[in-house]
Amino acid sequence: MTPQQQAGTTKGNERWNFGGVQSVTGSPVLAPDNATLLFYFGGQQGFSASCVGPGSQTGVARLRRDGFAAMETGNASDGGIVLTQPLRFDKERAELFVNFAGAVTVEVLDATTKESLLGSSERLLGDHTLAQVAWPGKQKPLRSLHTAERPIRLKFVLGPATKLFSFWTAVDGCGASGGFLGGGGPGAPDGIDSAGRC
Repeated sequence: MTPQQQAGTTKGNERWNFGGVQSVTGSPVLAPDNATLLFYFGGQQGFSASCVGPGSQTGVARLRRDGFAAMETGNASDGGIVLTQPLRFDKERAELFVNFAGAVTVEVLDATTKESLLGSSERLLGDHTLAQVAWPGKQKPLRSLHTAERPIRLKFVLGPATKLFSFWTAVDGCGASGGFLGGGGPGAPDGIDSAGRC
């Protein structure tokens, strides 16, 4: 069996998976880089009465973690703004993380008055699936804002050609979301993101 084939190298019935494709795991697995989802699947080049065609092989498709959808500024020269609905969060989950590509800064606003409560965060640049948002001189910045009666809004200021895939809060700098990981991954034998990048 060939562990991996490049897609699109041949056409029609010459493709290694022309005769059929099926998932071999049922759900994606988080790769060791903690940034990529792996979808393993079986393929065969032809058909046969035994349902096992000639050239049966295993392939893998890769997809960015949380990369199914994004808010995107495209080529807008002035970027764009994403303003969330009012949010409440657990006071223990006082660190903010984002999955983005491009340039992002974040402000925390009072949900009613839209007054800025922390000012602008440090600017994040690059392509990251697990980037911690930081405010100068502030440790666990969201903790000081937590009250059950005071929801907040997050204002994401996106640079040109920027994609914002997701954001979440975490207990510490490891960035574990506590969400489900489908087929699991490194440090997540129970299929839950309990380790983050640590």
